[in-house]
Amino acid sequence: MTNEELVRQYYDGDETALEKLYHKNIGLIRGIAKEAAAEFNCLIMEHHPNQCSAYTKTILDDLCGEGAVELLTRIQSREYDESRAVLTTYLYPHLKGRMTR
Repeated sequence: MTNEELVRQYYDGDETALEKLYHKNIGLIRGIAKEAAAEFNCLIMEHHPNQCSAYTKTILDDLCGEGAVELLTRIQSREYDESRAVLTTYLYPHLKGRMTR
């Protein structure tokens, strides 16, 4: 099921669609969190290339939490209009803005 279909389901009253939408977009949230952490020089890797430091893991968890709140806030506001953009395009600047603030 696409993001847009899940949004429509949520707008039609299916509360479970919001949780599905969140789980479907965790990767987007995490990717933006990594971008934001890198911009502020907080993306510190351990000795292995794919292993983050404890500090970085904490920062990423905090940023992902902010991103999740923003995603839920944006969907619950019912401002998203799928005729104007796909959901990820709509969400990106909002998530990025919240994480950098």
